Amino acid sequence: MWTLSNTHAMQFFLNPREIKNCTTIDCGTHFVGRENTYILIMGLSQFPGKIIQDQSENIRMHNDTWGVFGPEDGLGKGTPPVDLTSFEILATDIFLPLFSSLLLIFIGYYFASMMFPGLPPWSRLGIGYGFLMGVFSISGYIFLYLGWIENLTLSFSLLTGLSTMILIAALLTKKVQRAIITDLFAWGSTLDIWIILIVILGGLYIFLAVGAGVHATDSYVLWSAKGAGLASEGLSGVLTRGTNTTIYPLHIPVLIGMLMDTFGDTLPASKLIFPIYYLCLLLVIFEFLKERSSSVLAGLSTLVLATMPVLARHARIGYANLPLTFYLVIGVILFIRAISELNLISQRMLLFGSGIFFALAIWTRPEGSWIVIGILIASLSCLLFSGELKRVHKIWLIVIAPFLVGVGWKVTSSKFYIGIAPVEGNLDKIIHQFSLSNFHQGEFVLILKYFLGQLYDFQTWGAVGIGSLIAILVFFLSAHKQDSELWILLITAASSLVFIIAIYYVFAFDQVHDMEWWLGGGFTRMIMPGMTLLWLGVAWLLLTDQQTIKEV
Repeated sequence: MWTLSNTHAMQFFLNPREIKNCTTIDCGTHFVGRENTYILIMGLSQFPGKIIQDQSENIRMHNDTWGVFGPEDGLGKGTPPVDLTSFEILATDIFLPLFSSLLLIFIGYYFASMMFPGLPPWSRLGIGYGFLMGVFSISGYIFLYLGWIENLTLSFSLLTGLSTMILIAALLTKKVQRAIITDLFAWGSTLDIWIILIVILGGLYIFLAVGAGVHATDSYVLWSAKGAGLASEGLSGVLTRGTNTTIYPLHIPVLIGMLMDTFGDTLPASKLIFPIYYLCLLLVIFEFLKERSSSVLAGLSTLVLATMPVLARHARIGYANLPLTFYLVIGVILFIRAISELNLISQRMLLFGSGIFFALAIWTRPEGSWIVIGILIASLSCLLFSGELKRVHKIWLIVIAPFLVGVGWKVTSSKFYIGIAPVEGNLDKIIHQFSLSNFHQGEFVLILKYFLGQLYDFQTWGAVGIGSLIAILVFFLSAHKQDSELWILLITAASSLVFIIAIYYVFAFDQVHDMEWWLGGGFTRMIMPGMTLLWLGVAWLLLTDQQTIKEV
């Protein structure tokens, strides 16, 4: 099995045991006879060598090749399975994580209502969850980095308790208006059948995600492995656990570590993170589109996105690409709302809030910083050339949070992360290759062909790929003038896709792996933010055309 020979996978599945990775037979023999030490056998005559062949009582073979060598008195006995029929276990592994998640969603809704009172209630609910998760992960990281709190359970409990006390104080002092709570359930105005369908869909993926556990490759060799490392070893666990192919931001590992340390991992509470991001993304998008047309058309457009196979799959697995997509899309939506906002105070809050979500995108994945730079350049250029930049006051508010988080992560990560990101590491090679007039045109064409082929892949993108192509043709052929909001949606989608293509072009100069390896390893999930923004622009276009026809 690949898993048995992969150190990072073993680190996760055998946590909290320490894994020693031997590269020679002699290394294995040094561990023979040590107390509480087990050695993975990879062929009796191979690793760990012939020294163990006569000690049959200490050997348990799984097949002709794989086996385990260890102390005779404990080998093969293991530990009894957890009794999941116990009410105490059920309460701990099911009800407490669900209750905590619901509590945090509601607290996030309150904070979002204070920050963005003009947004629809269900949109504030979705935005609030992402905002609060960002606050939790950055706070947990700061606690670890400064050495204030090294126990992630304590960090989670402290942050949850503090957030709850703020909410209770607001309730007691009547700073929370009753309408904030009742707005969610006002049938016909904010609650309708489409919201119910989206919530049911989100609940289904919560069930599927937790039931499947941690099973996809990167979820256990990277994100969950580092989460377990942070919980048990602090920031040193970032290097000792999981893959270190690049300098991965710690938003998801900190959240996983908090939930894993607090609730255990029999039924992994950490898997709740991802389907809730999925649910909240759909809620915000639905409310955004509903302002352009009827609930029916907005609901159908949202469900097309919800059933996009790659997005639906990421709602069930533990990768950081879905949270990254969430933060980038919400950042763009808040920016678009700021453009049309007439109230200066609300506009400034929306701009600052958009910057916060872009900052959290930087805090989520390595390519987040590049995509955010592309989005900011593209959207601000669009406003500048259209002459509408003057409508936006205090535009610098949008860059404060991304700058602080980007610089803060760059400075602090160098204290414990040892390595160079692949993009930065290949820059010297690019300059040298360009000086030799070697531009890797073949690899660039291969990237473009792979990307265009993705658009026709129904099993990956559903109706989003081909539907987007058709709608874009309609956009450029349509005679009526399109608004700046639509242009920003399309241009930010394009910039997100272009920057990913550019990153993969940089990988073309890598001397270890060829381009087919890079493309097959993650190109699809890397363009998920751009494709989601593209569909949002397409839906906006279709709904705008429908609204125009209706008015005529």
